[in-house]
Amino acid sequence: TLDRQKRLYIASNQQNKATRPYQNIVTIYRSSSVTNGHPSELKPWFQTNYPGSPAYIHAVENIAFGPDGHLYAGNGGRTDGGLTGADSEWYGGGETPITGCLWRIKSDSNPPVLEVYARGTRNAYGFCWNDAGEMFATENGPDADAPEELNHIEEGKHYGFPFRFADWTKKAYPTSPEPPDGLAFTLPVANLGPDGGFSGTPMFTFDPHSGPGGIVFLGKEFPEGYRGTFLLTRFGNFIRSPKDNSGFDVLRATLRRNAEGRYEGHFHTVLSGLGRPIDIHQGAPGKLYIAEYSRSTNSSDSYGPSGRILELSVAGR
Repeated sequence: TLDRQKRLYIASNQQNKATRPYQNIVTIYRSSSVTNGHPSELKPWFQTNYPGSPAYIHAVENIAFGPDGHLYAGNGGRTDGGLTGADSEWYGGGETPITGCLWRIKSDSNPPVLEVYARGTRNAYGFCWNDAGEMFATENGPDADAPEELNHIEEGKHYGFPFRFADWTKKAYPTSPEPPDGLAFTLPVANLGPDGGFSGTPMFTFDPHSGPGGIVFLGKEFPEGYRGTFLLTRFGNFIRSPKDNSGFDVLRATLRRNAEGRYEGHFHTVLSGLGRPIDIHQGAPGKLYIAEYSRSTNSSDSYGPSGRILELSVAGR
């Protein structure tokens, strides 16, 4: 991502096995100069670490600057559902205070300071802000067949992980941890259809395993019907039977507050049959770029051949 001074930031995750338990090292680099008009000379700007995981190290996924000028990062869970276990090399204590949450990194401090902005997000793969400065984040659910989520993120709120998923009141797994007494959970955005997994009654939010990824808010440069809505990618199922083709698409989300003040929305398919679309970005006014991870759409295949970058633009742009 870029900041207001057009400096480039790149996040990396690296498993370090020099200590026990093994650690995941998160480093965010920032450009320190400009070469031929482009940001260059990346140097470490922020670093932290926590115990890694042999299976579910989602780690830092998306980074973006918010309306307040600070850097936000989605740092995923290190477990599927808060499960614990004994291992001589890997930490077996479930989640940590800085995993499964959204970070705000105060960029006006030297060195930058990490705050936990919101908790309970298993893997907030993509997030963005609307024109009112409200934050919305996609979330990938567990191997258990819980709906994937779109959440309205507010500071200090808890969105369920690893205790609850979507609107479930049951545990995802018998051995999932019990929530602390008095902990309140914030429900995801309700899906009122017609697409994204809707089957006649509101769901919270998408088909299980459909893999919601990147998300963007469409402003005034987009036409009526799209202006003021969100577009989001869905990577596509790769856990369940290959016959379950949920995802592999781009959805438009039109959100509104209900009588209780919570967001709900209608979801419509904009593009389908894509090859694992993983992210979406805005370019010049009226232009969007969709990144495919690969053209493979079957979990039994390899991830080749390589994916594409697709341009979606307003007519005449």
